[in-house]
Amino acid sequence: MENYYQTLGVRYDATEEEIKTIYKQKAKLYHPDVSTMPNASEIFKKISNAKDILLDPNKRLQHDYLIGLKVNPNANNEYNNNPYENHNQPPQQQETGNNGWWVLLIIFIIALLFGSSNNKDRRY
Repeated sequence: MENYYQTLGVRYDATEEEIKTIYKQKAKLYHPDVSTMPNASEIFKKISNAKDILLDPNKRLQHDYLIGLKVNPNANNEYNNNPYENHNQPPQQQETGNNGWWVLLIIFIIALLFGSSNNKDRRY
């Protein structure tokens, strides 16, 4: 999945004006009629697509979900109501599956503290 924020070179919380400004700058640079670069038309297509996705709120929401900025685009929770808060950096990979050992450690400690011992006198 291509990250359109990186393609355009904008922050994750960029406004429409910022996206349009950066797009215009890059479009002038990479437009096939102006640029002499051999792959200018491909770059121009990529930045045009990125601009179209990021300026459409629904498409931007789906893109953010796919690159890991949002939990669920259909959920109505605090995270999705303010999706760009503290997200100026690329999303970090979340650790998965490594938290199970804490549960086992806690169970082991509880078993040691409250478990039965063979040395106890069991006369009732």
